[in-house]
Amino acid sequence: MQQSPLALGANVGTAINPILEGAGRNAAARRLPLGNLLSRVAGVVLVLAVYPLVAPFVQSIEADPARAIANFHLFFNLSLAILLFPFLTPFAKLLEGLLPERDEAERPGAPKYLTYVAPDAPISQLLAAATREALRLADVLEAMLTGLRGALGDPDRRRIEDLRKLDDQLDQITRIIKDKLVALDPVKLDGETSERAGRIIAYSINLEQAGDVVDRSLLDIIGRAEKRGKPFSREGKAELIAQVDELIETLRLSTAVFLNGDVEGARALAASKEKFRRIEEDATIAHFGRLRSGNIESSESSALHLDALRDLKRVSSHLIEASAYPILKQKGDLLPTRLKVAQ
Repeated sequence: MQQSPLALGANVGTAINPILEGAGRNAAARRLPLGNLLSRVAGVVLVLAVYPLVAPFVQSIEADPARAIANFHLFFNLSLAILLFPFLTPFAKLLEGLLPERDEAERPGAPKYLTYVAPDAPISQLLAAATREALRLADVLEAMLTGLRGALGDPDRRRIEDLRKLDDQLDQITRIIKDKLVALDPVKLDGETSERAGRIIAYSINLEQAGDVVDRSLLDIIGRAEKRGKPFSREGKAELIAQVDELIETLRLSTAVFLNGDVEGARALAASKEKFRRIEEDATIAHFGRLRSGNIESSESSALHLDALRDLKRVSSHLIEASAYPILKQKGDLLPTRLKVAQ
C-alpha cells in the first residue's frame, strides 16, 4: 500500500491551513487548530514507527487500493481520537500553556486610560482620559503613514498586512472613545464641556476614517500594482512619497491644534487644504506629462497612480477636519460654502 504515506501527509497538511488562517485571532480560537495539528503529527509519528505492521493489516481488509486508502484514513483518525480521549484534560492545559490568553489591557487596541476612570468620576477626568486615548490614535495613524511611505518603496506583503492591523487598532480605540463620550448625560454638560467632548469625538472619527482610506484604498492600490507587475514610475513614486511626508506633517499640526485649541493654528491647518489641493493638481499634471512623453511605467500604472493621488487628498481632508473645523465652526470663522454668491 504505497499510497499510505501520502495519506499520512495529507492528514498533517490539512491541519496546517487552519493554523495559518487563524494567526490573527485570539489565543482561545487558535488552541483548537494547534491541538489538531499536534495530535495529527504525534499520530503520524506513531504510525510510521509501526508502519511495517499497519500496511499489511489494512491491505488484508481491502484489496482495492483506493478503498484501502480510504479505510486507512478512517482507521488513522478513529484510532487517534480513541488514544487521545483519556488525555484531553492535560492536553488542554498544555495548549493553554503554549497559547495563554493575553490580558485585555495588553491588547494593542484596548483602552489604556479610559479603563481606569470610575463610573462616578468627574466629567473632567473622563475627558482627560479620552483625550489621551485620542492621542494614541495620532500615534497609530502616524505609524500607518510611515509604513505606507515604506510600502510605496518596498511593497512587501507582510508589511502591508502589519499596516492593516494598525487600522484595526484605530477602529477599536475610536469605538471605545465614542461609546464613553456618547453615554454622557447631556444635562450634566455645560457649554464648554460639551464643546470639548464634541472636539474629541470629531478628532477621533476623522483619524479613524483617515486610517480606513489608507487601509481600504491606498494599501489595496499598492497591492494591485505589485500583483499586476505594474509598479509606479520612479518619478510618480517620489511624488507619492513626498505627499505622504506632507500628510505626516499635517497630522502633527492637527494634533497640536486639537490639544491647544488655538484659533490661529486652526486657520493655518485649514489653509493647508488648499496647499494640498495644489500639490495634487501639480502631481496630476506631471503624471499626464509623463504619459504624453511615452513613459511606459507611467502608462501601465496610470489609473492606480491617479487613484492614489485622490486618496492621499482624502486623507488630508480628514486630518484637517479632525481639529481645525470644530474650532473654526465654534468661533464662527467657517464659511458654509466655497461657492461664489450669485449676483
